Amino acid sequence: MATRLNPVIDYRMPTLIGKAGFNMSENVLTTIPRPRGVVHLEAAPPRNLREVRKMMRNEIKMLTKRLMRLERLYYGGQKTLHDEIETYLIPIKSVMRAVLIFDLNKSSNVDEIFVRAGKPKQYRPNKSDLIALKEVYLKLQTFLPSKLSDTIASCEKLVTNLDKYCISFYDRNSDGYLGSAANFELQIEKWRNEIKNHISNAKTVFMRLKGNDRISLDTSHLCPPVRQFAETADCCNVLFLVIFADAVSNIRGALLLMNSWMKADENYGSYVKADAKELEKVKEQRTCTLRESKDRFHSLTFKLYLAESDLQKITDESRCVEEKLQPLKEEELSLIQKIRELDITIEFKEKKMAQIRKESRLSDTCALPEYYELIEDELKDLKDRLPIMQRQLSGIQYKIHWLVNKKNARDKLKDDVKKLKKQLSDAEEQLNSSVNMFEETRQSVDVARRIALCKNTNDSAEKLYYDLPFGPKSDRDKLPLSGGRPINTVCAIIADNIEKDWMKLYRNLPFVPARGCHTIEKDISKINESRERDEILAKQALKRWQRHHTRTKIEDLKSALKKIRRFDILRMVNAELAIPDKDIKERDLEDQSADRDPELIPYLKQVELFDKLRAAGKI
Repeated sequence: MATRLNPVIDYRMPTLIGKAGFNMSENVLTTIPRPRGVVHLEAAPPRNLREVRKMMRNEIKMLTKRLMRLERLYYGGQKTLHDEIETYLIPIKSVMRAVLIFDLNKSSNVDEIFVRAGKPKQYRPNKSDLIALKEVYLKLQTFLPSKLSDTIASCEKLVTNLDKYCISFYDRNSDGYLGSAANFELQIEKWRNEIKNHISNAKTVFMRLKGNDRISLDTSHLCPPVRQFAETADCCNVLFLVIFADAVSNIRGALLLMNSWMKADENYGSYVKADAKELEKVKEQRTCTLRESKDRFHSLTFKLYLAESDLQKITDESRCVEEKLQPLKEEELSLIQKIRELDITIEFKEKKMAQIRKESRLSDTCALPEYYELIEDELKDLKDRLPIMQRQLSGIQYKIHWLVNKKNARDKLKDDVKKLKKQLSDAEEQLNSSVNMFEETRQSVDVARRIALCKNTNDSAEKLYYDLPFGPKSDRDKLPLSGGRPINTVCAIIADNIEKDWMKLYRNLPFVPARGCHTIEKDISKINESRERDEILAKQALKRWQRHHTRTKIEDLKSALKKIRRFDILRMVNAELAIPDKDIKERDLEDQSADRDPELIPYLKQVELFDKLRAAGKI
């Protein structure tokens, strides 16, 4: 009995013999998955951006194959546009000459040909040529726009998904300049516009043919390859022969641009990483430059401070220099005059005494006159006065010299201060420039890291699918206490108003996992060691609670506030959260604190007293 072959194997090609697929059963072959396209991308969130690009590439391949099938159906078999022109152009021009219509770039003119062909007495076109015209025109109406509408719709979906997933994660207005990101963003914008133009031209080329009497199709509406072909084939007045090729060429051009977009997006992450490494090196260099600029600025600031202090000191010391200098100079001139006169008097008296001695030697009497001794006494007195006056002159000259030196030093210090101010101004400009350059580089590094993280994180595609914000999960923990999440805002309100009751609040806050009373008291002691203001201590306590409590909620804080009966803060919290607090009344609310053993009440009072003394810094 002959063995019955598997029906799948009956239709197997000979080239499959020896391959693993030859022995597959029919059920296995039917379960082979088809390439996933845009439909699957819209149905469920993709795993990552690599899978997104793979789906869109599969979609582009399917659209390319669909275009090839449409071209084979339109032209027939392996024929092309050249065969179409060779087949129909000459018969159509023959009909145009017969009916005296020389432009078929409007559908109304084509209809007019068929009307005139129905008047055999006036116009006698060749029947076979007229049949060829009807055949090609009917084929065009069959294929455009209905046969391409699904393909164009798929292209528009592809563009939408490209805009959604293949993005730069870069904002030119808010982010610092990043070369690769800025260039990619500009390239995306260019590709987007070109793709939209291609799709729009593919949709409207047949509508232009169907336009009104005043508007007709011309070569400017065609894409460059088809326009060049039409001019070469001399069919510029029969453009409806090439509008199917033009529509297909526009769609194919759009698909090629989409492929380029995806390829650039695939390499974009590596380019951004390379930019980040280069920017890190630039950041280190600019950090050194900024440090040097700061050192120079602070050094000049200190020098200027010392120079101004010395100038102020000299100015205070020589405040009356101008007033004292002139009288001292006048006194100096007076003393110089007196000393000169005294020298002349001494010289005169010495000459007088010499003359008297000479006269006494020449005379017969050897005795000196009586007034000689008087002149000698006067001369001695004058010689005794001369050193005193010279010392006075030296003292005055020293004072003048000191005052002049002070004045010169003050003037020199003024010039030095001016120069230092000019140098400080230049250093400040250089510092500001260094700071700006460093901030630009730092921002560019942050942008590059963020983009690299967004492009390489596995959940980026899912976030784009659900329109979720980007950023690391730890960002919420880096927010300041005064802003960000609502619980941080509530903590800030409590810290500003709790004052010394923060210890009571900390004891009444829940901890998951349980922290224990002994550990809580240790936390309070540790926080109190800083001796800061109550506001800062309260912030530290709330931060510690958020760090150790894994389920931080606003309700926990509100419950603790109720336990310590701080309803004033509770009202502030409700006002901030826009929660009505009509039901919050101190006389109506019961003490929700845990039941206390009556024997422990005295000890609890002592603990509260100890907390107050420690907070006041007395212990």
